[in-house]
Amino acid sequence: MAKAIFHREFHYTSRKVNAGWSVKASPKPQTFPRELIDGAVVAGVAKEVLPKRSVGDQLE
Repeated sequence: MAKAIFHREFHYTSRKVNAGWSVKASPKPQTFPRELIDGAVVAGVAKEVLPKRSVGDQLE
């Protein structure tokens, strides 16, 4: 699953499975399948929120 902040409402129908989603705009990050997040970013209605690095990752 991936996270993004949606600036506008977004409707998406999967190209892989028999499913669809309707996402409401919100200033808080929302979690959805990667397929939907990628489509929303390409459509310009969302900005992906990247995962925070763990402390162990910063030591390398």
